[in-house]
Amino acid sequence: MERRLTMAEAIEFAVIEQYRAGKLNLDDVCERLQLHRATVWRKIQRIEEQGAVGLAHGLRGRPSNARGDSELRRAVCELYAKEYGPHGFNAAHFYEQAREQFPSSVGYATVVRWLKAEGLRQRTRKGVKHRARRPRKEAFGEMLQMDTSIHDWLGWGKNIALVTTMDDATNHLCGAHLALTDTTLANLTVLQQAFTTYGLPQSLYVDRGPVYKVTRTGGIGRINQPTYKASYVTQFRRALDELGVELIYAYSPQAKGRVERSYGTWQGRLVPELAKNGVKEVAKANAYIQEVFMPHFNARFAAPPASLPCKFAKISGVDLSMHLAEKHHVTITNDHIISSTKAGLFLKILPSAHRASYAKAKVDILKHTDGSISVLHKGERLKFEHLQRNDFAALGAGAPPPDPAEGKV
Repeated sequence: MERRLTMAEAIEFAVIEQYRAGKLNLDDVCERLQLHRATVWRKIQRIEEQGAVGLAHGLRGRPSNARGDSELRRAVCELYAKEYGPHGFNAAHFYEQAREQFPSSVGYATVVRWLKAEGLRQRTRKGVKHRARRPRKEAFGEMLQMDTSIHDWLGWGKNIALVTTMDDATNHLCGAHLALTDTTLANLTVLQQAFTTYGLPQSLYVDRGPVYKVTRTGGIGRINQPTYKASYVTQFRRALDELGVELIYAYSPQAKGRVERSYGTWQGRLVPELAKNGVKEVAKANAYIQEVFMPHFNARFAAPPASLPCKFAKISGVDLSMHLAEKHHVTITNDHIISSTKAGLFLKILPSAHRASYAKAKVDILKHTDGSISVLHKGERLKFEHLQRNDFAALGAGAPPPDPAEGKV
C-alpha cells in the first residue's frame, strides 16, 4: 500500500527542504518543528535516501500491532468505571492498585490514554499565569495577527466587515477581504490569500470572537467545556488544526493592538480612495484593495524584520481550498438526498461508476471560499445537483432546510 504524507509530515518536508536549499539553518528548523537536532538529522537522512516518503511512518498501511487490545481496553475501562472511579481514584492510584486484575500486562501510559479517550479522566486545571507586555516577534511569518473592522467602508450609510491579517514582526499586510458580514468564509478567504502567497505561518493571533472560538453557553452563563463527546471546535479552528498552524487567543483588544491600530489608517485612507475612484460595490472594492491599496500600504508602513530567515513554510502538493472551507459531516438518505440545515444545502447525489449506491453513506460537504460546493466520500468527489425548495414535496423528503433570507425581520 502506498505511503502518503500527513499534513504534519508535509510541513516537516517543506521546512527541511528550505534547510537543504540553504535558506534556513539547523537551529531554525529545530525551533519551527519543535524537534531535537538528532531527530531532525535522522529525518534529513531519510529524505536523502527515500525522498519525501521517508518521513512517513514505516508501519503506515500495515495492520496495527495493537489491534488485539480492544478487549483489554474495554476490561480496564469497565474496571475503573465500576470499582475505582466512583471512589475518586486517580489514574496512577488505580494502576498501582488494580494492575494485578488486568487480563494481561499493559503499561501505565496506555491506561491513562484509554481513560482519557473514554472520558473517565479529566485533565487537571492549571493555575493562571502572570502576563506581561508581549514583545514584537522577530521573523517574518512567525506570527500573524487577524481581526475584523465593522465600518461604513463604501459610503452606503451601512456598516460592513473588513477582515485583515498582518504580520506581527513587520506590519506587512498579508491578506484583506471586504464582506457584508463577518463570517467564517470571509475569514477563511483572507487566510487563503495569505497562505497561498506566503506559505503557512507558525501561529495566528486572534480575539475570542464567535468565528474563532465557540462562545455559546449552557445553563446560567456557564461556558460549555470540551468533553470526550463534543469538541466544540469552530470551522476556523478545525481548518488551522488540519494545516498545523497554532491558533492563539487574545484576552484583550490591547493584546493585538498592532492590527487594531492599523484600522485607523485604513479608515483614514481607504474610504476616501474608494470614494474618489467611484467604487461602490463590494467586488470592485476587493479588487481595488488587492491591486492598489495593499501594495501601497506595505510600501509605506511595512518595516524589515528584526531577524532572518522567513518563518513561512511553503507547502507544495496540498490543495489549500480543501482545508480552508466550511466542512459539514452528514449522512445521505436512502433516496440519495442530502438535506443539511447547518450547511443550508439541499442536494441530490448522482450515480457514480465507483459505487452502486451511496444510501446511508457518510460524506463531507465542503463550502469553499469562492462559493463552490464539494461532496467527498472517503476522498472521492461525488457528483450532485442542487434541488430547489419546492422539490421537497415531489420527493417526499419532508421539510426543507430553512432559507437564510426568510424568517428575519
